[in-house]
Amino acid sequence: MTEKNLDVCIGDKQGLETSPAEIQFEGDGNNIIKEAMERYRDSDFKGALDLFRRASSQSPEDPDIIFNMTLCMLRAGLYSSHKEIMDLFNRILELNNRYQPALINMGCYLASCGNLVDALRAFDNAASIKDNLKVFENRGYVLYEIGNLERALVDFNRCLDGGIEKAEIFYRKGLILMEMKIFQESLDVFQKAENIGYENKKELTLSKAEIYLGMGKLGKAKEICDGILTNDNDSLRALGLRGIIYHYSGLEDYALKDLKKAKKLAREKGMERTQLVKILDVILEQMNNS
Repeated sequence: MTEKNLDVCIGDKQGLETSPAEIQFEGDGNNIIKEAMERYRDSDFKGALDLFRRASSQSPEDPDIIFNMTLCMLRAGLYSSHKEIMDLFNRILELNNRYQPALINMGCYLASCGNLVDALRAFDNAASIKDNLKVFENRGYVLYEIGNLERALVDFNRCLDGGIEKAEIFYRKGLILMEMKIFQESLDVFQKAENIGYENKKELTLSKAEIYLGMGKLGKAKEICDGILTNDNDSLRALGLRGIIYHYSGLEDYALKDLKKAKKLAREKGMERTQLVKILDVILEQMNNS
């Protein structure tokens, strides 16, 4: 199996606290648990798993031990099937249906598998137990991916208000505000993402170009696209945006050149179904009919 690391979820964007559950065990079992915890924290997940399994044989209905076993298996890819992992999560919840860390990590695992509907259900169940910023963060990413932008914005604001100021959260919030045409606030939020080190600077910069385009500031938008294309003349997004800018500026020959190149790149990259390319198709059709 490929490794499933619970420190990431949607697009490697957010982190979860995947610390093992602290367990107090009587007699010799306490030494087993103590060593298992130490191995887990040293990233020896296989060694920790072997020890948690020994502890589980002594206490097979302890949800904390099963939870820790599941984390070890996921962190090191030591499982044979999706069903095996889901059976473990479901067993934990049978023993304790309010076990919030299991629901959070199950949601994260499901999201990493692309099962966003069931991931959202897990996060919703986790949120019903008690407020948890990690629930809001991860649920926000899932909601964003499935297109429920209003709910995603609520969760992202909860995170930011609660002190989780991650560049990715600011960036996603900025994208949502841009979609809602709240342009100036979106620019301000993008700037916060940039200030605290958003990694994909090119995409953030092009998002600013989209905002300027939406605000009718075509010169600023084109300046950004020109700068990107100076260093990367095969940037699909920059070419598409500049083609749109030329079209709105009445420079149809320049627009056609950029739009056709963007369409060609989209075919080569298998990105013909993206929202940007759909917009380019509409504009090209309008130009052909004019």
